[in-house]
Amino acid sequence: MMCIADILRYSLTQLKSKKLETFLVIFAVTLSVLVFNAILSPTYHKYKIKDNIEHYKVSIRPGRDLGSNFLINKPGLPITPYQNLEDLNGARLTLPFIEELCQGVPGVDFYLSGSTNSSILRGYTNISSFTSTVNYNALGHFGFIHMTPEAINSFSLKLKSGSPYTKDDFLNNRPYVILGCELAEKLFPNSDPVGKSVEFNNTLVPTLTVLGVFAPYEIPEIANYSIKNINQIAASSYVSLRFQENEINYPSVNIYPKESNLNLYKRINSYLEKHYPGVFTVSSLASSMESAYQDYERSYIALGLIAAFILLIACINIINLHFARIAKQQQTIGLSLALGATKKTIFFQYLVTSLIQGLTGGILGVLLLWLISLTKVSQTFYIIFNSQAVLYGITVGVVMSVIFGIYPAIIASQTSPVEALRME
Repeated sequence: MMCIADILRYSLTQLKSKKLETFLVIFAVTLSVLVFNAILSPTYHKYKIKDNIEHYKVSIRPGRDLGSNFLINKPGLPITPYQNLEDLNGARLTLPFIEELCQGVPGVDFYLSGSTNSSILRGYTNISSFTSTVNYNALGHFGFIHMTPEAINSFSLKLKSGSPYTKDDFLNNRPYVILGCELAEKLFPNSDPVGKSVEFNNTLVPTLTVLGVFAPYEIPEIANYSIKNINQIAASSYVSLRFQENEINYPSVNIYPKESNLNLYKRINSYLEKHYPGVFTVSSLASSMESAYQDYERSYIALGLIAAFILLIACINIINLHFARIAKQQQTIGLSLALGATKKTIFFQYLVTSLIQGLTGGILGVLLLWLISLTKVSQTFYIIFNSQAVLYGITVGVVMSVIFGIYPAIIASQTSPVEALRME
């Protein structure tokens, strides 16, 4: 009985003796693996959002998200007006409403205003008001974020001096602030700012009392936009009044979950849809990513079927090439059987031959995909090369060659020695 080494050596001899058939099989496998990977490679990459609490925060804004429905001066298309102040009267994010929402919906860890309030310090009358691209280090600019005391702990913000404000201070809108380290140095160089006041040109903004100073904060790679600037701004128990005097209204609010999952988003969205349908816009990056990726995967089902069809055609060609090789080697097979080779040995000889071709074609297909991923073609067709491409490519090459090489191997093993030796 032939050992594994003998079977392998005989298989390699077959490959060398029938170079044209060997090349055609390997070429078919290589092309199939390349096409399969090229079509499905965009699904190999999924944006990882696991255990990243910032991605799971729930953002709430008043009013419906009209988005791209703002159609202005388009011939033949209706004009969608912007929402004005009256439209938002029933969609105010008041502090009592947010507190009630957070207490009524389980899973809330903390929340904070979704934007940075800004004012101009007294004595800087010629400074323009804040824009979205403000430089928080500019003299005369003062930015602060309305942040719950729980948020200070959750973001691991440490105090260099002083003390934090309390939840009672926060709920009662007391004008207390904790300065970022760079802001404190800018406003009160070489002195302790705790207990001192910060005054503004705007008479609607009260004088803020400094309770403490944050220690220098190392900004994480993924962080809330305002937290990214916490060294240059302040956290405050006071929030600017919006739309209606003497009532706290958030332009937006970010609610953070206790755990990194979509449960809080689903609960808040369900709650608001039930009690305030169409009044608020609720969003979550993780939810948007998941929804977009699901749509993306569904769109690739059709392409997956195309890839499967291509593989089927390639496999049919592989079977035909194997049969052609067997037909040309009938006498050799008959002679081997006459000299004592078993049907099992003949079967494995041809199956190993098919396996070698599939492995070679899979590796070549993966290498071609890698070379294409280095060119501009990969950007046009969104070709991704990663470990999944390697794994799937080699697996597809081996599996398709083995599965569709079994039947030809069985046929070869069933050859009659007498009939084969009689053939010319």
